[in-house]
Amino acid sequence: MAYLMQHKARRLAYYSNSSHARSSSPDKAPHETSVGGTRHIERIDVSAPLKTVIAALEEDGCVVINDFAGTSTLDKVSQELKSWLEGLNDEKSKDPSDVHTFPHLLPTSTTTRETVLSNGRLQAVLDHFLSIQTRHYIGSIPITSTTQPTLSSAAAISLTPGLKSQPLQRPDASHHARHVKSATYSVGRDVSLAILIPTADTTRSTGAPHVVPGSHLWGDGQPLINDDNAIGVELEKGDALVTLGSLYQGLGSFRTGEKREQKVYLLIDCINGTLRPEDEDLMKIPDDVVSGWGDVTKRMLGR
Repeated sequence: MAYLMQHKARRLAYYSNSSHARSSSPDKAPHETSVGGTRHIERIDVSAPLKTVIAALEEDGCVVINDFAGTSTLDKVSQELKSWLEGLNDEKSKDPSDVHTFPHLLPTSTTTRETVLSNGRLQAVLDHFLSIQTRHYIGSIPITSTTQPTLSSAAAISLTPGLKSQPLQRPDASHHARHVKSATYSVGRDVSLAILIPTADTTRSTGAPHVVPGSHLWGDGQPLINDDNAIGVELEKGDALVTLGSLYQGLGSFRTGEKREQKVYLLIDCINGTLRPEDEDLMKIPDDVVSGWGDVTKRMLGR
C-alpha cells in the first residue's frame, strides 16, 4: 500500500502507458497464470513462533498477525494523533478527497516509534526478508558486509465513505523491482515490506485492503486478477496486515457509513538498505530531534 503516499513522496518512478515507454525487456510480457481456486490469508496469533510468520509470508506474500499492536497501544497512538484527527474536517473542506495522509507519524507519535516500529517480531521479519549480506575481498582478506533494512515511509491514513477501490498493484514498482515467475520463494526476491494496522475494526465495506495471495511469485507479465484470487482482508483494531512489496494489493471501497465517519490506518513501509526512502519528509527530520529517539528507530532512519 506504499503507493498511497506517492503524492507526498519523492517520485522514484514515472509511469507511462505509452507504447514508446522504455522497458527492461525487448519482448512483450505475457499474461500471468492465475492461482487456482479461492485463496485465503493466514491469520496468526501474535505469540506464534517467528518461523510460522515467515512461512506464511513466503507461501502467500501476506499474513495477518492478530492483536499485533493491541488496543491499548492503538488508543495511545490515536491520542497522539488527536490534533491531526480533529483538524481533518477543516482539511477535508479544502481537499474533499476520500484519502488523507499524515506523513509526520514518527515525530508525532512516540508510541508508533518505540512500540510498533521497534517491535522485536517485526524487526526479525524485516531482517529475514530485507537484510542483504555479501562477501568480498580486500586484497586476500575476506570481508562480509551486511546492510540492514531501512524505513521508506511511515504515515497515518484516513479513509472516508465514497472511497473507490483501487487498482491492485505491486508497491515495489516504485523501486523498479523485477520479478521472475517461481513456484517457491527464495530470500532476496523482495526489496520492500509493509505493515498496515487499523485503529478500529474494518470490513469489506469500509475500505478493507485487498490482496492477491500467491501473486508475489508471479513474473512481470500482465496479472490475471479476478474474484477467485483477490480477497478483502477484514481486520480488527490492532491486527496487522504484513505484505511483501511484490504482492498485488490495494485498498477496497468505502461504501457505507456517514460522510464524517473515518477509518484510520498506520502504514509503515520498509526497504532494503541499498535503496532510498520514498518519503522525503523522513530525510528532513533534524538530527537533534532524532537523537532523542530509540536505537531501533534511529537505525531504521540510517542515523
